[in-house]
Amino acid sequence: VSLLLKSAGYDVYSAATGGEGLELAKKNLPDIILLDVVLPDEDGISLCRRLKSDPKTSGAYIVLFSAIKLTPDDKVKGLKAGAEEYLTKPVGNEELLARLKAFARIKTADDRLREKMGEYKEFSDLAVGRELKMIEMEKEIATLKKTLERERHAAA
Repeated sequence: VSLLLKSAGYDVYSAATGGEGLELAKKNLPDIILLDVVLPDEDGISLCRRLKSDPKTSGAYIVLFSAIKLTPDDKVKGLKAGAEEYLTKPVGNEELLARLKAFARIKTADDRLREKMGEYKEFSDLAVGRELKMIEMEKEIATLKKTLERERHAAA
């Protein structure tokens, strides 16, 4: 799989264990993680949960792989753990590349949406702050007008 992905232009980081995979993911912040369900130190579903619960890696799209025949419950567990997809090996090269391209498009759109939402929130916060400042200023102006009116009345 690594050779296929590299030849298709993907940057590939490989890990032999879940612990290594977690560290690589935190260091490299990949867009997509292909995660085997059977790992020597932990199961891929629990690693998926850990990746999704960490703010640094939670945005990665996770595709769980399994060479073992899956029950529908197994797939549900993986998806509930946060995986975006659950594939059973062997997966054809063309299908895998097509799915990864689709995930890359979704991830790009998701990232752009999050960026725009962040910009909107920032702008909204500024606008709300300005609106509150204007309300404060209007109150201060009204108080000053009353004070001026009292002073003019007292001077007359």
